[in-house]
Amino acid sequence: IVEDHPIMSFSIDDSGRLALLNVATQGVHLWDLQDKVLVRKYQGVTQGFYTIHSCFGGVNQDFVASGSEDNKVYVWHLKRELPIAVLSGHTRTVNCVTWNPQIPGMLASASDDGTVRVWGPAAADDESDDLPCLSPLDGAVRVVEKDKPSAESDDSTDTDDEV
Repeated sequence: IVEDHPIMSFSIDDSGRLALLNVATQGVHLWDLQDKVLVRKYQGVTQGFYTIHSCFGGVNQDFVASGSEDNKVYVWHLKRELPIAVLSGHTRTVNCVTWNPQIPGMLASASDDGTVRVWGPAAADDESDDLPCLSPLDGAVRVVEKDKPSAESDDSTDTDDEV
């Protein structure tokens, strides 16, 4: 496989035949590894020079999801170039998405805004057409790191264990 621009990340489907490449300034490309051909260039996503990780998922891995530098999550059917869902909620670049392996209709996204958002099927009355819809589930989870004690501090007096 050869691309004309830097490859920022890639993932391979469960069959080992298809690969998703996030290509700098170009977006998400689907390659057939067996035939060594570019199958599809997914549209909509903003890909500059940040490392963004896309993935296969959903029922039978028939869907592709990717973060984007426009702070959104894009979802495509494997065989369609245009997105079937564009998910808003992050306030900075979305750099990683992953599907839940046990619940095919659920995915999570991580962003430079310090949050992980979990997305799942929208309620039946929220759907305006036949396309599958996703909506946020119970808001975002903020990732917080606890300050590590310095070498000089006395840990025996530290009683604050909250994160």
